Amino acid sequence: EFNLQLLGDVTGNSISRTCEVAIFCEFAFSGAVVSGNLIEDVAFGISITNFNEGGRLAVCANNIVRKVKGGGSLANTTATAIAVEADTVVSGNVIEEAGAGLQLSPNATRILAEWGVLDRLRLHAMEPEAVITASSSWRASWCPPG
Repeated sequence: EFNLQLLGDVTGNSISRTCEVAIFCEFAFSGAVVSGNLIEDVAFGISITNFNEGGRLAVCANNIVRKVKGGGSLANTTATAIAVEADTVVSGNVIEEAGAGLQLSPNATRILAEWGVLDRLRLHAMEPEAVITASSSWRASWCPPG
C-alpha cells in the first residue's frame, strides 16, 4: 500500500493481492498525482480523501484498476476502484471487475448537478439499494442510500 502524504507522487507501480487500500492520499497533501499504476486483486483501489484536513489538488489519471473485491481486513469496505473528494481530476483510468467503479461524494454530485452533467452521468450509473455498515461493536446495520 502507498500513502501519498508520506511518499509524494505515486506513479508507475504494480500493486496486487492486498486486503487493504492499494493507494491512498489523505490529510496534508498538495498537488498529489496518482498515475500510470496497475492495481489488481485488492480490497480497495485508490482513495483520495480528507480534504477537510489540509489535502488540496489531486490528479488520478491513467491507472488500471481491476479485480477489486472489498472486504479483507477492511470488513465493511465495498469493492470500490476509485473514490475521491473535491479538488481531484479523474481522467483516463480503466476500471474492470469492481463492485463500484467510481464513488462520488455528496459535494461532488452537487457540483456535477451545477455543471449540468449529473443527469447524463446517471444514465450510466448504478446506485446501491442499501448500504451495510458495521459499528464499533461489529453489529451490521442496513441503511437506504441518501
